[in-house]
Amino acid sequence: MARTQKANKVAEKLSQIDVVSEILKMLPSYKADYIFFTYAPECLSYEPEKNTFAELKEKSANFPQDITQRTAKRWLLEDSTQAAIKLLLAKVNVKQLNDLHQRYAEKAQTDHFSLKALLELNKTMFVTTNDSELTAILNNINLDGEKE
Repeated sequence: MARTQKANKVAEKLSQIDVVSEILKMLPSYKADYIFFTYAPECLSYEPEKNTFAELKEKSANFPQDITQRTAKRWLLEDSTQAAIKLLLAKVNVKQLNDLHQRYAEKAQTDHFSLKALLELNKTMFVTTNDSELTAILNNINLDGEKE
């Protein structure tokens, strides 16, 4: 079990690096840092101590010192920033689902409700698009050999 948790942490860290680099390609570093500050502090380049906007301005490289938090909140309305937030939240959601799956798997050994929840979660987590594409193709085939 410890080996699995260690592997999950390594994969999670690699995923964070990947999403951080993608967002940094999309936005200036100070806007990216504001998004990380707001939605995923674990992605910041520094370890937040106070988790305040003042600390962000102080510790984030290239953060404009004349920007107020109100102005920074307006960045969240920009199309490029919203695209970056969507990417980040998709990764955060996957991480949360993986964490939930792990908790259900541990509890399922002794709790039948957790086992049922794990089985339901598996139905949604492990659906592949190939299966649904194949089903769509098969649904369009007529027994006479003609497409509908």
